[in-house]
Amino acid sequence: MLFEGPIPKGSFLISARRSYFDALVWLYDKFRSDEISLPYYFYDFIAKLNFNPSQENRFTLAGLASTDIVSFQEAETNVVDEKIDLEWGNRGLSLRWRRVFTPKFYGEIIGSWSNFLTHLKYEDLTDTTENLDLHEDIIDYAVKCDFNYFWGENHTMEFGIEGKHSIIGYNWDFEEEELLFEREHDMNVLAAYVQSKLYLIPNILSIKAGFRPIFYGEGDRFFLDPRFGLKYLFKPNTAFNLAFGKYSQFLLTINSQESYFSIFDFWRPVDETQKVPYSYHAIAGFEQWFDEKTKFTIEPYYKKYYNLLIPTEDDILFSTPTESLQLGDGYAAGVDFFLKKTLKDVFGWISYSLSFTRRKFEGNYYAPRYDRRHNLNVVFGFTIPRAVPLFRNGTLSARLYLATGLPYGQDLGRYRYYFGDPLGFATDYEWAIISGARDAYRLPLSHRLDIHLEKNMRIFGLDGSWYVDVINVYNRKNIAFYTVDYDEDPPEVKSYVLLKWPIPSFGFNLRF
Repeated sequence: MLFEGPIPKGSFLISARRSYFDALVWLYDKFRSDEISLPYYFYDFIAKLNFNPSQENRFTLAGLASTDIVSFQEAETNVVDEKIDLEWGNRGLSLRWRRVFTPKFYGEIIGSWSNFLTHLKYEDLTDTTENLDLHEDIIDYAVKCDFNYFWGENHTMEFGIEGKHSIIGYNWDFEEEELLFEREHDMNVLAAYVQSKLYLIPNILSIKAGFRPIFYGEGDRFFLDPRFGLKYLFKPNTAFNLAFGKYSQFLLTINSQESYFSIFDFWRPVDETQKVPYSYHAIAGFEQWFDEKTKFTIEPYYKKYYNLLIPTEDDILFSTPTESLQLGDGYAAGVDFFLKKTLKDVFGWISYSLSFTRRKFEGNYYAPRYDRRHNLNVVFGFTIPRAVPLFRNGTLSARLYLATGLPYGQDLGRYRYYFGDPLGFATDYEWAIISGARDAYRLPLSHRLDIHLEKNMRIFGLDGSWYVDVINVYNRKNIAFYTVDYDEDPPEVKSYVLLKWPIPSFGFNLRF
């Protein structure tokens, strides 16, 4: 649902959505009597108000709220014995004031509040000692000022300052251990920047250079991140780009490195006893416009990472920077290709990425879980001819996605570990797992086809449109992760997919 329109000296916009995948699957289950479920849905709400009291001043008030919910239950003989509820979302509110001081000088001031929250609740109805309840919140208060000054036709100066106060709070309740954690971490960051763009040769060669001084409150530390960019037009329709910069990171997420599918993120600021992670990025690019409707780009890149804070393989939960995180380095390299073509009634684009990512930990390199070697996206669409009733002049488009599998760790086997009494006689044993090399295996190739149909309409004197989407048209079962069921003898490897069938959806909007 989307509403937008004018108000005196301004405009407003209100948008709200709710997915209904869970409801569609529930209906499918009732008609077909299949034991399937998709216990996931999301909703969001966005509101925006623009007010222009004069030509020189503009105020914008914006707010958003979005939530994703997964509610899953496990049942045996139609009796529910386990329940998992996961909820995560964002809340935000901002006020922006944009001011044109002179024809050569303008700026804006933004004040914002945001909240990212996660809640995971697990209930074992047969053994309540196994229950757990996890809450985490990140609350940010920020003020940012940005200014632009035009020295002349070929010289622009940008500068500004930003202050942010973050509160990371968490509440963990473990009934089995009778443990209750309630803590808060504060993080303060103050940064400024100065950046100058200069045309050395008008309309041919330009450079952009600047730096970003940063004060980090944990340990009262200062950092200086430089930035540089260059753009050279060989011809009016051919350009070469080059960019370099240093980037520092003060907030990090700490998850199990052995879990391919993370359902809960543990966020922490970098502790005063730890080094701050940073990276250097070098990016080049080539752009070619064959005509106004045809564009081709190539963008190779290399990124080097230092002071990465990495949990060891045995750390599953509760890793904190001061206790168990280890230092590592890494790099990412690759090249992106993009081709876009638009005709009168036909459009489409193709993108392909070749990438390599490695982390170095305890002297060994390994591929992290997000290292994807090949990634291909193909989009093709056209305007439906007038000869087709009902859908005439609508738009039909399709997207084909194909990608190689992500890395994962695999168990090689297991053995019995026997316990002995003081006299040396074996009394009991437990199984011990033999793990393979870290993330040395890869999931199978994944691919999927989605289609989108959209048609303009007019109802109640208002312009609008309706659309229909179908995700995973040909019912491809892409494997998301594997698990090993050691309760079976021999142990059974199980594969899990996220989309087991085509997912349809529809919607409409009105404009006034």
